[in-house]
Amino acid sequence: MSHQIHRRIVTFLRAVVVVAVAAGLPAARAQQPEPEPPSLALPIRCTIGKDCRVQFYPDADPGPDIRDFHCGRTTYAQHRGTDIRVPSMDDVRRGVEVLAAAPGVVAAIRDGEPDIDIDVRGRDAVVKAGKSGGNLVVLRHDNGWTSLYWHMRQGSIRVQTGQSIAAGDVLGLVGLSGDTNFPHLHFELRYRNQHVDPFTGTQPRIAGRCGIDGKVLWSDEAAHALAWREITLLQAGFADQAPDRRGVEEHAPPQVLPAQARVLAFWWELTGLETGDRSEVKLLDPGNRTVAERVRVYDKRQGYVFDFIGRAARGGPWAAGTYSATLQIRRGQKLLIDERRAIEIR
Repeated sequence: MSHQIHRRIVTFLRAVVVVAVAAGLPAARAQQPEPEPPSLALPIRCTIGKDCRVQFYPDADPGPDIRDFHCGRTTYAQHRGTDIRVPSMDDVRRGVEVLAAAPGVVAAIRDGEPDIDIDVRGRDAVVKAGKSGGNLVVLRHDNGWTSLYWHMRQGSIRVQTGQSIAAGDVLGLVGLSGDTNFPHLHFELRYRNQHVDPFTGTQPRIAGRCGIDGKVLWSDEAAHALAWREITLLQAGFADQAPDRRGVEEHAPPQVLPAQARVLAFWWELTGLETGDRSEVKLLDPGNRTVAERVRVYDKRQGYVFDFIGRAARGGPWAAGTYSATLQIRRGQKLLIDERRAIEIR
């Protein structure tokens, strides 16, 4: 091709572009802004800090380490949801409502899974069957957003696929179904099937770090209720035998113990411990004398801890009266938890 012919072709193509622009035709596709995410209301009917608590936030660390959005330890590896737990299975039996966080359409439901601790049921069978979420509801919102509500109580789902839902509508009840070992709601938000942390509006796999000052997707009321804490005392109570996690999560803690109890124990559950955190616990009799005490320095960071102290009865029944326990957790010179609980022995 001669140089002159080449110049004529280039001139012609430029003229075509000029005509297209003059005619109002797009020369290139403009980049569309990302659609606005939904504003999220609290997805459970309870009072955070009183009759329910945040046990785990989403994990913002893409590797084996754990970091919640605030760079704390209230999470576990690869966790993608916000876990709002109720204290015990008594609360599950009583019924705690799961609410739609935003308006949408029911995209999927599952019911019929039993409310059984996964350590008892066995994880392999549940995971291989694709039922880690247990009984669940999935809502489809505008512009590619979805929200997921997992681990609901068997037989409690109150909506149907294709049903239009308003924010605050009851979807079902909190349960213990699927791959979990404590009663709670796992709430998860996704955009185009990619997990989004509603506390920052970012995708942890892409961001790859914590401490991002992003856009909070919760409503002001929900964000205040779900506010991050350095450490959380999930619950605590007394027992008349050596307690274990499953046992104390089955029923609400007793308010009275018999004088003939063979053991007096005080137990607690915590989230968010850092290496070097120090616990000081005392168990006191009605005369404020020490029955048992312990100081412990935690040698590793832990998203969750169950612990207890206690003493066996000596030479007869316990003296009647009010026994108490004090629990203090310190991080360096900072007192994070200062709790006192009491129990009647009759």
